Amino acid sequence: IIALYFKNAKRNKINNWDFVDLSAPKIIGDYFFDKDKRKIYTLAKSKNLWERRIAILATFYFINHKNYFETLEISRILLNDKEDLIHKVV
Repeated sequence: IIALYFKNAKRNKINNWDFVDLSAPKIIGDYFFDKDKRKIYTLAKSKNLWERRIAILATFYFINHKNYFETLEISRILLNDKEDLIHKVV
């Protein structure tokens, strides 16, 4: 599921805020909660708007489990993003 999700994000098939907002925490956040989070940081630095949004929204899962570190770090990366869809979620 994770590989398919990333493949579709790369191909811009995951391309609207509603889909990202509903899926990223439950799929990406849940998967990476107890794993190496480098992939989420890579997404946060992507040129693709939707990959950046996936990165920050994935951390909502972490927040629900009382882990705030990644959310704050990803927020720092995205704080000056030019896209309003990133500003709103950060």
